[in-house]
This record gives sequence, structure tokens and C-alpha cells, in this order.
Amino acid sequence: MALGPYDTQWLTRASFEPTPARRWRLVAGVMGLAVLLVLAAWFLGHDGSRSSELAARLAGAERQAAALGAQLERAQAELALERATRQELQRQADGLGARVAELTQQMEFLASRRAVAYNDQAAPQMRPEQ
Repeated sequence: MALGPYDTQWLTRASFEPTPARRWRLVAGVMGLAVLLVLAAWFLGHDGSRSSELAARLAGAERQAAALGAQLERAQAELALERATRQELQRQADGLGARVAELTQQMEFLASRRAVAYNDQAAPQMRPEQ
């Protein structure tokens, strides 16, 4: 089997064996990368001005959320009270409407009785002839 210029099968059989010089460069590179990562993490975690600003903004947002939550609870309580008041007023209005209908019916009945009584008195009475 001849290897051509574009043959890559040798990559599957090849092994990577670092020489002592390459090994030290590899170790130094990994250590340098680790140090950079640690320094970046420390810098991002200990940036005093930025973290205190974010903490202040977070505290302000939490206070605002608590205030809005309390305001929402008050509004819900007022709405529930208003609904209960409206239901009670509607119940009273319905009762008064029924009472008005009853009194109107009684007035019509009394008015008709009065008209009958008035017509009886207004009609000439016949006296028997003697």
C-alpha cells in the first residue's frame, strides 16, 4: 500500500510522544493558561467598584419589587372590598325594588277601591216612592 500526498491514514497509526523540550513548553503553556484563568476569575470576582454597583442596583430592584408587591396586595384587597360592597348594594337595591313594586300594587288597589267607593256615593240613590 503506497501512501499518496493526500493520504491521512498515517494519522490513525501515529502516536504523539513529546520530547523533553516540548514537554516543558507544554507544561509551561498549560501553567500559564491556568494562571491567566485564575487571574481573570479573581479580577472579575473582586472588582470592587463594579460589584458594589451591581449589589446596590440589585438591592434597589429588590426594594422596588417588595414595594410593588405590597401595592399589588393593597389594590387586590381594595378590589375585593369594592366587589363585596357592590354586591351588598345590589342586594339592597333589589330588596327596595321589590318593596316599591309591592307598595305600588297596594296603592293601585286602594285607588281602585276609592274610585269604586266614590262612584257609589256619586250615583243617585233611589228612594222608594211613598
